[in-house]
Amino acid sequence: MSECETFVGRNHAYYETIWHHLGEDFFVTWNWAAFLLGALWLFYRKLYTPGVIVMLVSIFVQLQLGGTFWGTALSLGLALVVGAIANFLYLQQFRRVSRLAENRSDQEVAALLSKSGGVSIYGLVALLGIQLLISAI
Repeated sequence: MSECETFVGRNHAYYETIWHHLGEDFFVTWNWAAFLLGALWLFYRKLYTPGVIVMLVSIFVQLQLGGTFWGTALSLGLALVVGAIANFLYLQQFRRVSRLAENRSDQEVAALLSKSGGVSIYGLVALLGIQLLISAI
């Protein structure tokens, strides 16, 4: 099993293909799930820091400009940015974890990759709960 397969899980072939084209430099690719789900996708893929940033920007836009042309335009712009950079953010997470796993046993590498990668239903549920609490206020 490759490191990418251990880290990503079931959809590893998609990410291996995308990441192969990215190389070392930043390159825009498209991720429909990230575009449509935004912070939910980021939390699902354990990208918590970008997820919190996207969530806070979304909340700010909705509180300040919700229902206006500019609010809609900024929300769409944010979704476009997330959709365009999501694969790169996920690759950066994989690279960070891979560097942490250097000089460790195969079992330790596999454990670290599978714990740090994959998906998090708990993260997704937590974000949904936070969004429900905020919308109730």
